Amino acid sequence: MNSNSLTSKQHRDANRTSLKDNNADIDRTELAEQQRQLVNALLGLAPAPPEVDADQVRVCGQSLRRKRARTLERFLGEPAPDTARSIIPEMDDYFERYPGVHRDGPHADFKQYQKFVSSNIIHQLVEQIRTRFTKFR
Repeated sequence: MNSNSLTSKQHRDANRTSLKDNNADIDRTELAEQQRQLVNALLGLAPAPPEVDADQVRVCGQSLRRKRARTLERFLGEPAPDTARSIIPEMDDYFERYPGVHRDGPHADFKQYQKFVSSNIIHQLVEQIRTRFTKFR
C-alpha cells in the first residue's frame, strides 16, 4: 500500500507501532531518570546529559527563565520606576533560591516571590539598623 493512500488513522497507528518498537527496551524508570536530568539541566542545577546538546539546553534554559521572569513581572503590574529597579533585579536571587516554578503554578510562584522579596527587604533593614546601632555604641 502506498503511503499516500494511507488514512490519517493508519499513519497514527503506524507511528505508534514504530515508537513502541523503538522504545520497547527503555525502562520507565530509566526514562524518568533521563527526564529528571534534562529538567535539572534546563533549570541550571546540573550539566546537560551527555546525549543532549549542552548549548541547546543552555539556550532553552535561558528562554524558560526569561519567560518565568516576564510572568512574574506581569503579576507585578506597573510598579513605580524606583520600585521596579529595586525589586526586579532580585529575580536572579529568587531564581537561584527557587529554580523551578512553584508546583501550584505561576500565581503561587509570584506569591512565593513576594515573600522572598519581603524577607530580603526586612533582612536588609535589620542589617542597616544593626550597623547604625553599633556605630553609636
